[in-house]
Amino acid sequence: MKKGIISYGEAFIDFIAKNESNTDFDPFLGGTTVNVAVGVQKLGAKAYYICKLGSDETSDFVRKKLLIEGVNQSGCVTSKTKKVCEVYVHKSKEGDRHFHSYIDSTPHEQVYKHELQEPLFEQAAIFYFGSGTLFHRISQETTKEAVRLAKKYRMLVAFDPNIRMKRWESEAACRNTVTPFLYETDILKISQDELHF
Repeated sequence: MKKGIISYGEAFIDFIAKNESNTDFDPFLGGTTVNVAVGVQKLGAKAYYICKLGSDETSDFVRKKLLIEGVNQSGCVTSKTKKVCEVYVHKSKEGDRHFHSYIDSTPHEQVYKHELQEPLFEQAAIFYFGSGTLFHRISQETTKEAVRLAKKYRMLVAFDPNIRMKRWESEAACRNTVTPFLYETDILKISQDELHF
């Protein structure tokens, strides 16, 4: 019987402000697809994570955190030059978060479709992805291939548009890329703002 999920995306390190002064930050493993993988694993189901990581300290931080959480990293790909994206999250006086800035020095380094491991799709029951990497052409092709493999192995496809406009060149580019994936989706996680978008 197929169990667990494959979560595909990009790992982030979220530097979250300690208070509304937004001058001192704590690092956390982040990214929608990472959060889902960790959450599923904590609930007792198997979680496989697919992303591209480098060989520096930030990538090691991601690997160690995923290992601690028990997330299967066999689908992760290593590149010597990949840098993990850093996100600085500011806080307002009310405690609300604001995604202030993204530092992504290697956005071109994505998982290629030939790097996907088909046996993972035979094992898992759900394929989950977000739009966090869809701004890049390589990732668009990889996501299409991953959805194809999910359908081939009768997996449910779960999608979180998770719109972050700072990652896109325009609203039109974002909408035109994200919308076609909605038609391939069995489970859609969407906020009210994203629904209006």
